[in-house]
Amino acid sequence: MNEFIWIGILIIAFITEISTAALVAVWFMPGALVSLILAALDVRIWVQVLVFSVISVIMLALSRSIFKKYIRKKPIIETNADSLVGNTAIVVEDIDNIEGTGQIKISSQIWTARSEEDTIKIEQGSIVKITKIEGVKLICKIIDKE
Repeated sequence: MNEFIWIGILIIAFITEISTAALVAVWFMPGALVSLILAALDVRIWVQVLVFSVISVIMLALSRSIFKKYIRKKPIIETNADSLVGNTAIVVEDIDNIEGTGQIKISSQIWTARSEEDTIKIEQGSIVKITKIEGVKLICKIIDKE
């Protein structure tokens, strides 16, 4: 009777893995297969469960590191404001961190901007490079003056 349990687990793990293809249940299949064989040999159920658990954990530990190499990870594509980092912009309002002023224009959009260093003021018309984003402000450093 225990054979049907292991066959069921084996089928469910197989169907789950085929439908998701995300390495969700692949490590349960060898454990279920070995436990199925033990059930056919009339080994006690607690031994079957123990063997299933141990083999599944071992397969998880071993195969995860092996499969991780072959799973292609999609590159992170910067979108929205994150895509602005590294670009250049023109200062349309003097950037002064102490006064809390400053705006830049990039891709025909006006953004609030601050200098990387509080002591550096950047004049209108200067060309800046966007180095990071803090909240809704673009942090810049000067690269050229007009």
